[in-house]
Amino acid sequence: MRHIFVWHDTSTVANHGYMVCLVSCLYDPAFYLTDEDYKATTGKYINVQRLIEPQLHIVARCSSSDVEHLAYSETKLQCIADLKRNLSTTQQVEVIDILRLT
Repeated sequence: MRHIFVWHDTSTVANHGYMVCLVSCLYDPAFYLTDEDYKATTGKYINVQRLIEPQLHIVARCSSSDVEHLAYSETKLQCIADLKRNLSTTQQVEVIDILRLT
């Protein structure tokens, strides 16, 4: 199972509304290679957790009204519904996504 973390906030700065989202995959050694496993496989050392958990920040400017913020809800709900479609790796291992919203 792959865990995806989404943090969402809205705020007003200088009388303009902003919606801020943070999206990241959470590292889990049961799902991803450990640093040692990666080195044994490739001969190279990398920090796998650092590679897996980069954070994507999305900042959107909009009015601070409830109507404007609710306009994003339909798209967000569709994206969450699409997570029910599981992926398969090239080795035919099914990937189940779990979404954590805060």
